[in-house]
Amino acid sequence: MKRKIIVIVLTGVVGFLVVTGGVYLQVRKGQSMLTFQPNSLAAKRTKKQAQPIIDALERYYLKHHQYPDHLRSLVPAELEAESAPPEYGSPTWIYFQGGPRGECSVGFGADGGYPAWHFSLKRKEWYVDS
Repeated sequence: MKRKIIVIVLTGVVGFLVVTGGVYLQVRKGQSMLTFQPNSLAAKRTKKQAQPIIDALERYYLKHHQYPDHLRSLVPAELEAESAPPEYGSPTWIYFQGGPRGECSVGFGADGGYPAWHFSLKRKEWYVDS
């Protein structure tokens, strides 16, 4: 009987997480676990915080016809100084460039990179990578 109740409860919890889109991550050492929600205030602020980096990457691409190997390559020509760490998630910006289609993205997320928000410079939109 207890096993059936546990299975039902676990199934309900998993179903709730799938339906609501809840994805959990540790925000920073010393902080509690938070729900990684697309519309959370912290995620919105961090997306705005990323905008100068996105703009600098676009300027770099226009000048060099490719994206830099590292975000630090944007300093000082495109960014006056290295950007502050993301407000939400891991204290390091996630940067990817390359691949067969020339994709480039910058983002923020959990330690280890997943789940994470990324801004695709090719598609010009934010997406969640889990």
